[in-house]
Amino acid sequence: MANAFLARGGGDPVTVVYVPLWLALFAVGFATVIGLLSGLYPALRAAKMSPLTAIRQE
Repeated sequence: MANAFLARGGGDPVTVVYVPLWLALFAVGFATVIGLLSGLYPALRAAKMSPLTAIRQE
């Protein structure tokens, strides 16, 4: 199909990119772990703090 499109002078060639399944799954898992850790650390710190101290710091 791409060759027929190019034969008619229809534009640039098509580039096909292959991403292995393991790489896509690793990227999603890595982003999930980083997101959980970056959200969990401040939440745990805030849970240990008394509400009055939290209000005074703002």
